[in-house]
Amino acid sequence: MLDKIIIPTLSFFNNSEIDINSNLAYIELLNKSSIKNIILLGTTSEGVLISLSQKEQLIKLYANNLDDNINIILAPSLWSISDFQYIINLESRIKDILFLPNSYFNRKENDLSDYLKKLFLNSDKNIYLYNLPKNTLVDFTPKLVTKLLESGLNIKGIKLSHSNIDCIKNYKLINDFIVMYGSDKDINLALLNGSNYVVSQNLSASLSNSLNVDNIQECANKIRTF
Repeated sequence: MLDKIIIPTLSFFNNSEIDINSNLAYIELLNKSSIKNIILLGTTSEGVLISLSQKEQLIKLYANNLDDNINIILAPSLWSISDFQYIINLESRIKDILFLPNSYFNRKENDLSDYLKKLFLNSDKNIYLYNLPKNTLVDFTPKLVTKLLESGLNIKGIKLSHSNIDCIKNYKLINDFIVMYGSDKDINLALLNGSNYVVSQNLSASLSNSLNVDNIQECANKIRTF
């Protein structure tokens, strides 16, 4: 089951500075767990409150210390195109980029396509869209995703939040398309309906609150398998 769960990591600070030891301890627990995928820098607050140099520091910390068998999905929240391009290309081991909502709030369809092309110009990174239409006034429907794919963008999948379970099947009609569903209470239902992964805040909180690897395994074991 844990290979189907993605953990959005938390970042640890001490007096507004990155707490190296706490972050390394957290990374070590991830290394000892059975988790295979994480989302790094994926919260809205991190985009606003963490400086570019701090983002760079955290990315390098994970790239150098997280086991190679754990995939890093980087979620850079930056408004500068040059800063965005710099961050996503900082570490070669990072291949997957999650395009966060605050990067595309209230953009029109044509503008959105042009903006994505600028951000990922000459990039071989895999793009994962974060769909949050209720808060952003932008809906990455299967129809829109198909148009973006036809425009040449290297979109590999989507993270769905506050979405109806039934819509998963519509995205799975897109060839080789990966769906990440963001709901702890619907883990089994989402997977049964074709979601490739579920993003779990509960497991992330369990790990970060206790810094005890046994707790994340215990929490995961409580998830009813099918």
